[in-house]
Amino acid sequence: MTQGMISTCKSHLQRHLRYYFGLLLILFALLAVSVLVYQNMMPSSELDVEQKEIASGILKLDKWYEYPPTKNPVDPQIVCDLLDSLKPYHIDQDPAKWVSLGILEFELRNGKKYAISLYDPGSGQAAFSIDRTYYRGGSNRKLTAIVDSIRKSGNGQKWIEE
Repeated sequence: MTQGMISTCKSHLQRHLRYYFGLLLILFALLAVSVLVYQNMMPSSELDVEQKEIASGILKLDKWYEYPPTKNPVDPQIVCDLLDSLKPYHIDQDPAKWVSLGILEFELRNGKKYAISLYDPGSGQAAFSIDRTYYRGGSNRKLTAIVDSIRKSGNGQKWIEE
């Protein structure tokens, strides 16, 4: 082989290596993005329940929202309405300090119990947390309207923070 042919083969090989290395970087970037998106997805089991699965529910209104604070029993349809007002949702990586509305506690017929802390961020998407993980999603206006209607129904029992 002559020196010219070797030089041509080298440059051809280098061009192909740069091309494949670029493709590899793009694939790695896509993989990294998909992992981040997957991590921000919330496990759906807490919010994806049907009315027939819910045995009981209670909404503990926070003391700033109603004094003295009350425990308001809510029927399964209201629990579903509250959960639906939070959808679609995503993890909030940098949650702000929000005003607490209260805690929605509900139990499924299979015995599993859930507690979802509800917050009022003021406008836009609703805010809530489950097990110290914070989420944004759904409609804050719809959430606060449902909580207001529960509060105004007047069937709550006074409670002291536990």
